[in-house]
Amino acid sequence: MPTNLRIDLYQWACIIQRRGNQKMSNLQEELGHIKNHISYPASKQQVVEACNNMSDVPSGDKEWVSKSLPEQTYRAPEDVVNALLRKA
Repeated sequence: MPTNLRIDLYQWACIIQRRGNQKMSNLQEELGHIKNHISYPASKQQVVEACNNMSDVPSGDKEWVSKSLPEQTYRAPEDVVNALLRKA
């Protein structure tokens, strides 16, 4: 895992702990999906569609990603994580 993604994961975990009910419920697994199961570059629509096709991702987490992820093209998993960090 790239070093900069590790830093973002720590930051994301800290933010999510403060978010309460709107947090993503299975952070490590879902970050693995962002990193390993989406082909980059990817648009928001492609990221959301990939997320929606993952049966192990809770519906509340899918909804949060869909609402929180800005419209843009993401060149790497780190871009998705950083965009979600800014919305958390």
